[in-house]
Amino acid sequence: RVVTRDRAHQRSTHDVDPNPEQVGVKAAELEELYRQLLRPDVAVVIAVAPTGSGKSTYLPWRLLVPLDGHPPDAFTENGLIVVTQPRQLPTRDIPSFVAPQLHGGGCGAGHDIGFRHAGNHACDWNNRLVYVTDGTLINWLAAGELDRIGMVMIDEAHERSSNIDLILALLARTIPRYPHLKVIIASATIDEKKFARFFNAALPEYLRCEIVRMSGKDRNAGYQRFFSS
Repeated sequence: RVVTRDRAHQRSTHDVDPNPEQVGVKAAELEELYRQLLRPDVAVVIAVAPTGSGKSTYLPWRLLVPLDGHPPDAFTENGLIVVTQPRQLPTRDIPSFVAPQLHGGGCGAGHDIGFRHAGNHACDWNNRLVYVTDGTLINWLAAGELDRIGMVMIDEAHERSSNIDLILALLARTIPRYPHLKVIIASATIDEKKFARFFNAALPEYLRCEIVRMSGKDRNAGYQRFFSS
């Protein structure tokens, strides 16, 4: 076990589940994700999560605060959860929503949830969930900081920027050195089979990549029909 903080991991005192209509991902789908992440032979999980599923907000929070029946530190006992974003604005805005609205706490250094991008380091190693830009994670990988990180979630992986491709290649090469590390590749439009083939070919034979599919939120906008004379 990697010790990254002095205080014990505890549930938020404001553990209020959002209205189910506000997120698409179902409890059963979260349970399947948990099952795969807790398997010792699964190092990477590809989460196919469409728009409206809550993959950037609700899903990371439900890793920080698992569903009832799971230990409160089930996914943070080996280090913090890192979620990457390709741009600075969502890196800052998403945790600024998750922290007060879902977790009932502040955002930044000294809190459970923080963020980091160039020019704004609102996090420390006492956080449990941190949103970072792709470039920040690359710097951490280069500095050998994976021993402090228990889980990496690559969000918006379908964008396939040079940074994301570099991160995926570095993770595939370094995962065997960090047996505590779990990786989630999340996207709404990812070619999940292609990514799974890549990781299953790159990982040693005792580790594997699995796929979990999640639901999107129903969006019934309705329509009107007009006739011209």
